[in-house]
Amino acid sequence: MRLGHIVSAGLGRIGPPSPATAYAGAVSAEPARRKPRHDSVTREIAATPEAIFDVLSDPSRHPRLDDSGMVLASVDAEVVTASGQVFRMEMTMGGVNRYQTDNRVFVFEPGRAIGWSVAEAGAEPLGWTWRFDLEPSATGTLVTQTYDWSQVTDTETLQMIPFPAVPREARLETLALLAELVETP
Repeated sequence: MRLGHIVSAGLGRIGPPSPATAYAGAVSAEPARRKPRHDSVTREIAATPEAIFDVLSDPSRHPRLDDSGMVLASVDAEVVTASGQVFRMEMTMGGVNRYQTDNRVFVFEPGRAIGWSVAEAGAEPLGWTWRFDLEPSATGTLVTQTYDWSQVTDTETLQMIPFPAVPREARLETLALLAELVETP
């Protein structure tokens, strides 16, 4: 299992682990249980909730939301239309290790919310999810992206992946890239 390879399917950027935080043994399961196990970032975007939802529900547009180069392409090129749908993404770690993820949609509310869990292609989700909530505002839409790893219970996974694997700054950058795609000058 290549757990360290699939952490970025939520459209956030991660870098290779430093020697001090290499995946093997970086985080013990016990301390991870005491820390917060989710985080949200929010940004006001000058666009309608529907325009933003159109981007988020189209996996072929996800690579444009990730400046790390890890999210390469949508494998099946289908727009998400319902909860329960699975979309597969082609990913890379460091530009050399290519792999695929299955992203299972668990919330689908057009113009309001979309979220998915991440798994290695053909496997069950490992316990982390990505969710985008859209709230109309006076100047557009308040977009909240939540990265939640609270359901990760596998000790090996908790030891291999230093949660949160996608830094807050990278998740804020995802929202900035989303704004660039949908805002009109």
